[in-house]
Amino acid sequence: DQFIDQRFTPDLIAKYTGLDGDSLQLFINRYKPDYRFATEASQYDFIVYIKEACERFRRSSIASEK
Repeated sequence: DQFIDQRFTPDLIAKYTGLDGDSLQLFINRYKPDYRFATEASQYDFIVYIKEACERFRRSSIASEK
C-alpha cells in the first residue's frame, strides 16, 4: 500500500483531474489502483488511468445527485 501511495498521490491526481477536498479523498479511496498495476504501469499509463477513472467518478457522482 505504501508503494501505491507514493505513486497515487493527491498532488498528481489533483493536477490531472482538478479534484480537491472531499471529492479528491473520495476519488482516492474508490479508485486506488492495485499493487500490480502500480508497479508495472508507466507514468503515461498511470496518468491515463487517473483521467479515465476520473471520468467514471464524475459520471457516478452526477448519477447519484439525480
